[in-house]
Amino acid sequence: KVSFTTTKEAQNIGISMIYQEFNLVPHLSVAENIYLGKLPTNKGIVDWNKLYSSTQKILDTLQLKIDPRTIVAELSVGEMQMVEISKCLSTDSKVIIMDEPTAALTEQEILTLFDIIKNLISHGISIIYISHRMDEIFEISDRITVFRDGKYIKTMKTSDTNYDEVVSLMVGQ
Repeated sequence: KVSFTTTKEAQNIGISMIYQEFNLVPHLSVAENIYLGKLPTNKGIVDWNKLYSSTQKILDTLQLKIDPRTIVAELSVGEMQMVEISKCLSTDSKVIIMDEPTAALTEQEILTLFDIIKNLISHGISIIYISHRMDEIFEISDRITVFRDGKYIKTMKTSDTNYDEVVSLMVGQ
C-alpha cells in the first residue's frame, strides 16, 4: 500500500521542508515571507504590529539579529536560509527536512546553521538533513540513512559507522 501526504497535511502534522532553492519573495519583508499566506489580521486588515512581534519572537528564538522589516533581497544567502528555518517554526513544525542546506553558505554561515540545528534539536524538533557532504553528516547527525537510486539501503548510528562504510553504501561497492 502506498499513501501520500500533501503539503497542507504535512503542515498540519508539523512537518516542513526547506529546499535547496529558496522559496522566498525577494521584494517582501522577512516578516511577510515568514507568514506569507497566513498574515495575522484584525477585521480583515493586516495586523502589522502582531506580524512584526511574532516574527521577532521567532528570530529571537534562533538568536538571529535580523530586523523583521528588512526586505529579503537585502539579506545574505545565509540569512535567507535562516528565514526559511523561521518559516518552519512559524507553523510549529516538529520535523524539519533540510535538502542540501549548506550548498551556498560560507564557512561562518555553516557554523551558524549548525548551532541553530543543535538549538532546534534541544527544543524537541527533529531534523532530517539531506547532504552528500560527509564531514557535515558526521558532525551533526545521530543516525545516517543511505538511499541509492531512490532505494533504501541502510540506517545506522553515526557512532557505529565511518566515512568509508557510508561511501561504500552510497556507491554500491
